[in-house]
Amino acid sequence: MEKKILIAAVAVAAAVTVAVAAFVLMDGDDDKGRSKISIGEIGTFVPIYGNATGDLYIDDDDTNALQSIIEGRTAWDRERAPYADANVDGVIDSRDIDIVKNIIAKNPCTVYYEDYYGDTTAVNFPLTNRNIAVTYYQQAEACAILGVLGDVKVASRAATAYSTMWPSLKEAVPWGTTGSSAITDDAVEKFIDNGVTLVVCTPRTENRELAQRLHDERGIDFIQLWYNGEYCISTIQTMAILMDRQDESKRYADYCNGVIDDLASKIKDKSAKRLLVISGYNSDNDQLSILGNGRHGSYVLVNKYLGDAYTEDGTNQFGFVYHNVEWLVQNGQRFDAIVYCMSGSSGFSTDEKTGTYVSQDAYNRKFEETVRYFGKVGAYESGNVVGSEYPNTFGFSAYALLEIIAAQLYPGLFSLDDGVAKLQEWFDRINVVDIDVRTQGAYSYTGDDYRAGYPQL
Repeated sequence: MEKKILIAAVAVAAAVTVAVAAFVLMDGDDDKGRSKISIGEIGTFVPIYGNATGDLYIDDDDTNALQSIIEGRTAWDRERAPYADANVDGVIDSRDIDIVKNIIAKNPCTVYYEDYYGDTTAVNFPLTNRNIAVTYYQQAEACAILGVLGDVKVASRAATAYSTMWPSLKEAVPWGTTGSSAITDDAVEKFIDNGVTLVVCTPRTENRELAQRLHDERGIDFIQLWYNGEYCISTIQTMAILMDRQDESKRYADYCNGVIDDLASKIKDKSAKRLLVISGYNSDNDQLSILGNGRHGSYVLVNKYLGDAYTEDGTNQFGFVYHNVEWLVQNGQRFDAIVYCMSGSSGFSTDEKTGTYVSQDAYNRKFEETVRYFGKVGAYESGNVVGSEYPNTFGFSAYALLEIIAAQLYPGLFSLDDGVAKLQEWFDRINVVDIDVRTQGAYSYTGDDYRAGYPQL
């Protein structure tokens, strides 16, 4: 029988529906019924060197694929298998298999992964029993998902501001401001003073060189992976492999894919609804923060699963473009709905004055204050300015809000009650913090000053 290379799509777990571009090097016929698909971009699979099959795991399939290359039964296609070379020395040999076996066995070794910038980054594997620092709330959220939030010893104030959601962060040593993920000199001193050996870091250019220097000089490991949209599942799984938390990662993936399955089963043509996604309005300079990049920015999953969102060239690193209200008035008739996300102390954020959750009434009042800026737009008149909540939509928990947003965009297909139940499941199963979402925080507009086009809770 002729030997051949098979290119196959791989799943996160049974019944996974996330689009994962991957490949498998195998001998013989394609007896597993896998479809042939070429490899995707970083973020759609686990970018750990040694991942010879391009899926979401490091396992015996990778050692078998490497052995097949070494024995000459298959050729190493560097374009299709960019992570096969576990020790990053340019050749495939037994030393690569040794590293993969060490990863599987959780034995100490140097492991390489490709970070958000495309840089090959070394870590002192395994990243277990570490004193951890986090640079923003999304990185704290990742640690919460993986069950290691209690190991966070140092955190930016942009993370500790959410201590009502993650109470253990009250014990973390803070640095910086509530609006920045930059690693300052003060942060570095606190890393050293508190024995930090792992930093889960926001990928931003200001942190890039410093992270490399702290790794080289201090042996501090850094995880710098994207935390939004289609990156969420693979970033959590990459961290889970490095940190030996794969049971928690599977629970997260199962939850996310359950949401995706429900959306796909009910929304047959998401392109029929044209959306403008706004993350905030600054009245001081009359600037709207608009999602301009449908892949990197906030609300990327709204674009992927709920509607055809507006995109534009020239966005910043985080996917935003800025326009004034005049631009909105001139262009607003092009959009069926505006998905408006209120930044600041809304929803599950901490109210800094009281240290408690912002109430539904407070959320409604803030929505009513800002929604008037959309008054000359068709979506306002039709009741299709959709309120949402910032922290749970820009990060790993974005999946938890999707059905609530869907209920506002497609009230005939989804109910707000079902969306709220899905959000409650998030806190019960994934984030694992004692929160009753009906009484602690807010997530959509439920007032009567603005006539929303969806059933109120």
